[in-house]
Amino acid sequence: MAWPSKKLLILLVTVIATGLGLFIWQSHRAPTTGEAALKAVKSKISKHYVLPADEVPALATVTDTSKLSTPFFKGTKNGDQVLIYQKNHVAIIYRPSIDRIVSVGPVSIDAPPTALKQGNQ
Repeated sequence: MAWPSKKLLILLVTVIATGLGLFIWQSHRAPTTGEAALKAVKSKISKHYVLPADEVPALATVTDTSKLSTPFFKGTKNGDQVLIYQKNHVAIIYRPSIDRIVSVGPVSIDAPPTALKQGNQ
């Protein structure tokens, strides 16, 4: 059996190396959706802060700081992540770019009002 030409061998090795590199890069990227993202953010924050263990928090990402008007969000940047523990009344703003907690504060989320029934008046 004859060996392939040098050019074909180099091409084959390059394709395999590129594929392997993309596979490794993809497997080490930070999760971006759902439970995986929540787990990753909680893991990072828990290195700096003791998180409540009796509740699953809501996770939000700041995308437009110009729409944030409360003092709690002062100094927040786009890309910051917010863990909200409704039952424990605490919100935590985390900045992944520097791996730091930006702010922690109390939170009170009112239950949405129930729909009013329209009756004959």
